[in-house]
Amino acid sequence: MASIAQMLHNIAHQWRQPLSVISSAASGMLIQKELNILDDELFEKSCKTIVDRSKYLSNTIDGFRTFFSPDKELKYLKMKNVIVEICEYIDILIKDENINLILDLEDEIEIKAYENEFKQAVLNILENSIKAFGDNDKKDDRVIIIKLIDAQLSIVDSAKGIDEKILDRVFEPYFTTKHQAQGVGMGLYMVQELLSNHMNFKVRVQNKKFEYANKEQKGLCVTIDLK
Repeated sequence: MASIAQMLHNIAHQWRQPLSVISSAASGMLIQKELNILDDELFEKSCKTIVDRSKYLSNTIDGFRTFFSPDKELKYLKMKNVIVEICEYIDILIKDENINLILDLEDEIEIKAYENEFKQAVLNILENSIKAFGDNDKKDDRVIIIKLIDAQLSIVDSAKGIDEKILDRVFEPYFTTKHQAQGVGMGLYMVQELLSNHMNFKVRVQNKKFEYANKEQKGLCVTIDLK
């Protein structure tokens, strides 16, 4: 239920901007029609915009609904393509939160995995990072870095990390460092279930320091060994 609620939240973010464009295009045509200044060129341009954005909305739904379709067999996946596709799903959310997303992905890495479950797990990690920034952090320092090197995927953010005293509990079900109203703490538990128990990948978390924007940053790093 928590995963479905979060997915609906993501879809809402993905739809907000295209719906705004569609509304503006339609409203603009109506106003110009009333003023008798609507020409063929603007009419065709506005209609094309509405059609293109409508297709985008439809594709978004098709993409998200496959996340919860059970995979019946392991597939060979080109990791770079998979990661880019996942990032496209949450692109609007990343931009709304003023987060800089940096990708450093090797081209030729392939793994054998359940595609939808793998996407769910990586999406959960990214959603945790986005939530971790909260409302009060300096927005010019917000960054999430995704690296794919030598069959190892790492995702690190600049959201200050987690207290070392409780770091070893992050994979427990219902454990969360946030207020209860913000979530039920299933994010990293689900990640471990999907990746470790279903696909035998090793998942590790640690607080990590790194340099970004000429400053030392600190955040949570989730590493997935894909061998």
